[in-house]
Amino acid sequence: MTYLILDDKTECIGFYSNGDLLFGQEPTTGLDKTWKYTKFSNENTLFINLFCEGKDYDEVCPEHLRDRWVQLNTQAKSFIRSFIEAKVSLKENCFYDLVPRKFLIDFCDIKVQIIDYVAENYHKPVDYEFRKDLSILLQNISLQKIGFDEELIKNNLHDQKVKDFYQKYFNKDNYISYNQFHSKTGRLTTEENSFPILNLSKELRGYIKPDGDFLLDIDYNAAEVRVFLALSGYKQPINDIHEWNRVKFGYGDRKVAKNEFISWLYGKKNEKEKQFKEFYNSELVKNKYWDGKVVKNYYGKVIEADEFHSVNYIVQSTTAGMALRQAIKVNELLKGCESKIKMVIHDNIVIDMKKEEKHLIKQIVDTYNSTEFGKFKSSVKIGKTLGDMRKIL
Repeated sequence: MTYLILDDKTECIGFYSNGDLLFGQEPTTGLDKTWKYTKFSNENTLFINLFCEGKDYDEVCPEHLRDRWVQLNTQAKSFIRSFIEAKVSLKENCFYDLVPRKFLIDFCDIKVQIIDYVAENYHKPVDYEFRKDLSILLQNISLQKIGFDEELIKNNLHDQKVKDFYQKYFNKDNYISYNQFHSKTGRLTTEENSFPILNLSKELRGYIKPDGDFLLDIDYNAAEVRVFLALSGYKQPINDIHEWNRVKFGYGDRKVAKNEFISWLYGKKNEKEKQFKEFYNSELVKNKYWDGKVVKNYYGKVIEADEFHSVNYIVQSTTAGMALRQAIKVNELLKGCESKIKMVIHDNIVIDMKKEEKHLIKQIVDTYNSTEFGKFKSSVKIGKTLGDMRKIL
């Protein structure tokens, strides 16, 4: 049986199922699917938006329901506009208390019909469990307000970038809202209304502080290079991989070795190209995961790609999938803890830690570093803000 959650605020618990509205508690029997995961969802039900790459109701609505959906959805938007004009806050009021009961039932019913249509006509993804676990992690992150070091920001308002940042985000409710489907390679993106953590400079990230006692930052050492090395059939070096490449390919300077390898990985030719190709065996990787039209990466993700982009997409998408799977393992480890994953920034994670749980740091780091491609090296830092971090591992 399909169910819907009417509002996502703790004080507005309400559900719709089988033509009935239920308030204050969750239906407990016969529920097998809903649209997407929220904090009130039963994790054992199917989340149907994961069947259709995160598309919305409008995008998947079948033609035989289109007219009714457009009518009711337009009416819902009209209600919301009227609330805004009347200065009625949806953060302080339950949506279902503000609209007629008949409209609410009709609107829920058309959504249920769309959900049932998608469930019957779309295939369950082969990586459904990963998508589900990731959606749970991202929802948990989206509930954590981003806090700032007020004194530090005010001491730096002479810097125009800091001043602009202060005016735009300070004294506002800032949350990170990720989208797991918008990127071709599977890297996370942020929604339009999200705090822009992925595009924020390291300087401005430095003003972010924890809700708990300190931040723990775990950043892989050259994750894409390590994944490429693994796909080429080699074991992971235990030391810094750019230093390892410097020695392996006869460079005098680590920075030059890093820049030249990365530029080659992304398609730029250089004098070490032949050596890079032989050792990192780009032909083997390309032939294994690219069929001339599409890449099918290590995890089975399919991406349209020409030859020029094929190896890049294979490596980048596999790295994104690996890092997110490791973040999910850490999230599972932290279940029941006060410490939480605060954000994911490509292939590193930031955890909001409580000092009473600092004994978990080694286990957290070991969990994140122990990948299916071998034991990855990472840089581990702690600090009172993301700008005031000291390396501990």
